Amino acid sequence: MKLDLMKTIYARVVWDEGGDVSLVEYLTMYHNLMLFFGSFGGFANIQRQMLNKRVKNLESYMIGRERDNYQTLRRMILYEESKGTIGSVNPFSGTILFTCLERHLQFITLALVNTLTLHPQHTLLHAFKPAYLSVLARHHNWFMEKFYLVGMTLMPTKEKAMFAVIASQREEVSFDDLMTTLQLAVRQLNQVTKVCELILNNNNVLNKIPREVVT
Repeated sequence: MKLDLMKTIYARVVWDEGGDVSLVEYLTMYHNLMLFFGSFGGFANIQRQMLNKRVKNLESYMIGRERDNYQTLRRMILYEESKGTIGSVNPFSGTILFTCLERHLQFITLALVNTLTLHPQHTLLHAFKPAYLSVLARHHNWFMEKFYLVGMTLMPTKEKAMFAVIASQREEVSFDDLMTTLQLAVRQLNQVTKVCELILNNNNVLNKIPREVVT
């Protein structure tokens, strides 16, 4: 049995021979991941809306006049660096938008890793808070950090969240099946983040964009 989760939490991110990443495939993965993430309650939905806005803004570059330069991650970085717009915040450059999405993907992936071993009756706060402090907190001001920390206290228990996911499936799914599928999905997400992080580091992106906008 193939769960919907296998389709909704990740998609095939294409690497060419030069080690590049397809932005179309990456954003398709992101759209589907947000559908899954929405089952985690009100705070997750607020974050999903923010991330979907970043996705749409990046997509606007991919269909605009310069779209040929916005089809892969490496090509986008090199193009914006050559134009001197890589650090632009008004509007946000494509590189900044991608880096924001990549940081949140790391955060969500680590939170899902923590969720796998979480007791069913414990709230997702215990999985998401350490992931937030490890990945995102360093990029947030005091207000944004408090918003995240308070919002995560409203997240449901693991059991409630997982049964919400199960209810969204188009066929009968057991709790154990869902956990097995989640383990597979987390491995895929880890692979995606490692490749993207390698490209960002090799192009010294974090030293070319404002640190505070990576939120």
